[in-house]
Amino acid sequence: GVPLAYAVRPATRTPARVLGLADRGSLAAGSCADLVVVDESARPTAVMRRGTWTS
Repeated sequence: GVPLAYAVRPATRTPARVLGLADRGSLAAGSCADLVVVDESARPTAVMRRGTWTS
């Protein structure tokens, strides 16, 4: 498998930049983000959508 650090950028920052979405694709102050927190088995444990935890 590919180390997580190498997989994140092509799946997040690169598509956002290609689509011209400067405020997306990275975790940084002022950026928009929906987040999914997963456990060690990659099962979702929490979800944040539009800045609000939904689960």
